Amino acid sequence: MQIKQLSLIFSLFLTLCVCPATQAQRAGRIESIKLLTADTGWAATNKKLFWTTDGGAQWKDITPKLNHKEQHVSSVFFLDASTGWVLLNCGDGRDRMVDDVCFEFALTKTAGENWSVVHPKIVDPGIDPSNVNDGVGTYSGTTFLDFADPQHGWAVLRKSYGLQRSEGTMLRTVDGGTTWTQLSSGTPPIADGFRFANPNDGWMVDGREGDLYASHDAGNSWQEASLPKPASIGPDTGVSNDLPVFVNERRGFLLARYAVGPPMGPDLSTLVLFGTGDGGRTWKEERVLPRLPDIYSSGLAGPVLVAAHSEQVKAAESGGGHRPAATRLSLYTLGPNQDQTSNTAEVSSQGAAIELSFVDRDQGWANLTDGLFATRDAGKTWVDVTASGPAFGPVGARQSRTGASPSLAVGPASSAEILDPSSTISTHLGFDGYNVPTIPQMTAWIASSPFYDVYIYLPNSPNRHDDPILVSKNGPGWVSSIEGQGWGIVPVWFGLQSTCDKATNITEYISNTQTVASKEGAEEADQAVAQDQLLGITAGIIFLDIENHTPDHSTCSLAVQAYVDGFVSEIGFYSGYSAGVYANPAPITSDISQVSPAPAEIWIARYDGHVTIWNEVIKDTLWPDGQRMHQFLANTNPKNAPNATWGGVPLSIDYDIDDGPAVNANTFAKAYTYGTPAISNCPGVIDTVPLGINDMSNGVFINGPGQAGTVVGY
Repeated sequence: MQIKQLSLIFSLFLTLCVCPATQAQRAGRIESIKLLTADTGWAATNKKLFWTTDGGAQWKDITPKLNHKEQHVSSVFFLDASTGWVLLNCGDGRDRMVDDVCFEFALTKTAGENWSVVHPKIVDPGIDPSNVNDGVGTYSGTTFLDFADPQHGWAVLRKSYGLQRSEGTMLRTVDGGTTWTQLSSGTPPIADGFRFANPNDGWMVDGREGDLYASHDAGNSWQEASLPKPASIGPDTGVSNDLPVFVNERRGFLLARYAVGPPMGPDLSTLVLFGTGDGGRTWKEERVLPRLPDIYSSGLAGPVLVAAHSEQVKAAESGGGHRPAATRLSLYTLGPNQDQTSNTAEVSSQGAAIELSFVDRDQGWANLTDGLFATRDAGKTWVDVTASGPAFGPVGARQSRTGASPSLAVGPASSAEILDPSSTISTHLGFDGYNVPTIPQMTAWIASSPFYDVYIYLPNSPNRHDDPILVSKNGPGWVSSIEGQGWGIVPVWFGLQSTCDKATNITEYISNTQTVASKEGAEEADQAVAQDQLLGITAGIIFLDIENHTPDHSTCSLAVQAYVDGFVSEIGFYSGYSAGVYANPAPITSDISQVSPAPAEIWIARYDGHVTIWNEVIKDTLWPDGQRMHQFLANTNPKNAPNATWGGVPLSIDYDIDDGPAVNANTFAKAYTYGTPAISNCPGVIDTVPLGINDMSNGVFINGPGQAGTVVGY
């Protein structure tokens, strides 16, 4: 059925009770760690740097303080228990071009008691000063930092575009961080993690594909490096490398993964440990490790390699535990003479191992995606040291973002009722469009249209153009203004897409390697939250847009699941935020419903004209309680010509019905008066019940007297 005109019979008979979330969240995900001695070490979130001198029993905030409105801890490197450097990205929110290159280095020689701060001059050669809104050439805030000795250090700043192959610039210091020079010999081949064994020899690994690059001239030039493939591997479909680790400036180890499974699966790999005795100029096979866990196995983060001391190397693997809310953490110790030992223990975590740091055979830390754990017996037992200080203690349950009272009265005084602004669940109509309307257009629609919520596409996402209003310096003002009018806002992030999606407007895709896809999802979650906050939105829902693709129940599906898992899990580390997913029914059923933890909400794309959230091919038992949106009608006009006019203002929109969270939701209620319909039922339809009438309290159709719900129709 084609809908030519949508009018509304909008009577709320049901008051929904929105109970506060009970699951505590940590103040921030631990991004990086280092145990420097048996008791001394540091841990960093994206906001703070913390220090411990008792193995994690107590933590002290040693974050350098900048003279800027905003600052984030981007990278940390400590050479020993006293001397360290922090790279912070900063900003004052006044000039986007200035903020784009606002990075500062802080140096301490007193374990964070005192810091000296250096503000280097950084040139962004890719930016067009006449058009700073084109998204080209801007830095993302993702950085990497490493020192070979007290004097020689390097930093890489990643650009905010080029997710298919990261790009960036490199800086170098030869005086311990007092001055930094931006290398003029060209950008590095990628902008990713790197490590220098000495002042000349360094390595960089593409975190997406695992390609290895080497520099033997202090970072002035880089060449792709290949390791001698062991004859015992046999045919393979590709190799990915880890970043090498070094015991000293000459002795180091590198783990390579050879994909040996058939092209269409199952995914199998063989791991090879390479060693070097000359600072990495040459590598030789030391061991083939078929007994270590498979990097591509579902649900595993894969081995994390670390040189503990002397000739010992450690790798960790995590997977589902036998108890609820438990992770099985296995630690492998690889010693000389081909000996190998392992210890496995369950920890109170649902995370995956992402980083290890050991100072000797027995004492070390394991950083999981949801906590930091310490062992003193080589992994036989682990202690959670995350919640022992202000760095990572649990914070309160999610709080709704309270919007300003509406500045616009709708009709006479009796026609507008101020509702409880603490309720984040909107049970109204919403709309989304190619670009957000102007403030005057929104003013006209709030007074005359049946819509309460507007969906906005956050700027600087990989596969969507930037909205000219939101990407400009006027973006925060636009958000503040329409919140004041009473609009609810639903932010959307249009990220990477499945390789099974062949739409012509998609140019950047999710990696089909699950561990990489998960990392991509987490990185984009960080970017989405950053863009949300730049608009002045400090909490609430963010929907990840997954465009329509055909689930293949193998490569594409597993990649999408890993990508969504990374996004949802990362959003969960931001206090007050939650993640939803926009998708068609088939991907929701086959892929999105398999993700754990599950997205908090779904936004169903199904253009059936049914103004309801139920009976949309997806089981009504999934996301049943204020957790659904439905995009029920798309604009099919040529070139997206306007298809809706309210208050004399025509706009091009897609129609949505909401039973889920919105920022600034439920600020007021509209009252409309319509004539009595000439036909009050639908002759010829089964049970004479239109799909546009649904009971939102228990997910069934209103099919008799005495039932209450939201009644909408056309």
